[in-house]
Amino acid sequence: MNIKQIKTYAMVRLSEVKWFGPIEISLFIILLTAAVNIAAMCIKTDSRLLEILIVFAFELFILMPFNMGYKIYMLAVAAKESEISVGRIFDGFSYLLKLIPSALISVGLSTGVSYLTVILSKISLFAGILIGGVILLLLCSIWLNVNVCVLYDSRMGPFKCLAEAFKLLFISGGIFKYISLYLSFILWFIAIIFSMGTLSVFVMPYTEESAVVLYYELTKKGLVL
Repeated sequence: MNIKQIKTYAMVRLSEVKWFGPIEISLFIILLTAAVNIAAMCIKTDSRLLEILIVFAFELFILMPFNMGYKIYMLAVAAKESEISVGRIFDGFSYLLKLIPSALISVGLSTGVSYLTVILSKISLFAGILIGGVILLLLCSIWLNVNVCVLYDSRMGPFKCLAEAFKLLFISGGIFKYISLYLSFILWFIAIIFSMGTLSVFVMPYTEESAVVLYYELTKKGLVL
């Protein structure tokens, strides 16, 4: 399937489940992420290491399990599984131990880019380096999202799953298809800004469902309209 067909398949599947579940679960994730980020910003200690550990705990014990459950729900919708309920958002907690490497990578990379930004803030190359850091974070985000799909779709260990996700994206060339997919939503992302974020409850499930359909396409799972 090309990008247009992938998005069409995603729209059809979301319509078949009446959109209510995907919108409900997306709204929960949006509000949860906002609440956790606000809580993390409000926590101030004398130890930078302690702050990083708190952020890691939020990431590992709250955000990642629920995001994994969200991805599991979207994978179930795409594959037309018999068990498609919003309660599947809690399924991610059964993968808690396998999510530890992903949490370390996510927090470590974001912390590293943050420190680099502070250190280089007075250097003329700051803008270019900052852009490079943002691109690196985006690529890492796509990698970790695909890793979640691999975790759910296989019985491999967490490091093997990370390696398989990396291979699928950066060796087999899947990253270019993911970038093309997300770029195709650029007008929707702009619309979210002008709608003060309200459209995100529609665009988020549409984007996520398209991303998991692309995963199935790249792994040759043979989804059929």
